[in-house]
Amino acid sequence: MHWGELDTLVVDMPPGTGDVSISLGQLLPRAEAVIVTTPQPLAQEIAARAAADGAEDEHALLGVVENMSGEVFGLWRRAGARR
Repeated sequence: MHWGELDTLVVDMPPGTGDVSISLGQLLPRAEAVIVTTPQPLAQEIAARAAADGAEDEHALLGVVENMSGEVFGLWRRAGARR
């Protein structure tokens, strides 16, 4: 598919640092990233690894968004993405 000239292309990818994200990073060498995570420790580890992989490829990290950061039945801690 040809999109023509784009100002911005947003790609929503599954968590992790698999083949899709590696291939996309190689295809778009000037890509910038926004990492979305949740307060759970495992999600934070995956987000940190994704950010580190992007830094290795010299992709700019525009920011980190913590989704579901409010307390829901006491299951999650607040402000986990700050770590």
